[in-house]
Amino acid sequence: MGASAALDHRRPPPFLVHRRCSFNQGLCFLALPPRYCRCSVRTAIIIPALDEEQAIPLVLADIPRSLEALVVVVDNGSTDRTAEVAQAAGAVVLSEPRRGYGGACLEGISWLARQDPQPEVVVILDADHSDDPALLPEFVDLIESGAADLVLSTRTQG
Repeated sequence: MGASAALDHRRPPPFLVHRRCSFNQGLCFLALPPRYCRCSVRTAIIIPALDEEQAIPLVLADIPRSLEALVVVVDNGSTDRTAEVAQAAGAVVLSEPRRGYGGACLEGISWLARQDPQPEVVVILDADHSDDPALLPEFVDLIESGAADLVLSTRTQG
């Protein structure tokens, strides 16, 4: 649910002040309570990628903009144009030349830990489009509401 979608249009707030969000450079409503601003829960999405030049633009395009998430693609030694395509789509691109999904995830987490401010929610999303990015707002909402500290999904059990 994005900032504008969260507003109760029957009783709009008396004024809105826009500002650049320090976390993801998105527009936020400074004068509104945190529940109206998606940046109240800073979300980062790590996408480990190896030779996913064809799939990565689909994955990035399917991430709901309502999340206003910082998207970090960790290129894991690709021999194609995965990194260039991801960067052109607006993702932060890191390089982890040592092969391995876990190593790429850890590189992304390590990089996020050095950022200020740090994200409150970290999502790890596959680059091959086997995960459905449309489900991410539901997962983040579970964490934001306090209903869960960790959310896992499965591709095999629907």
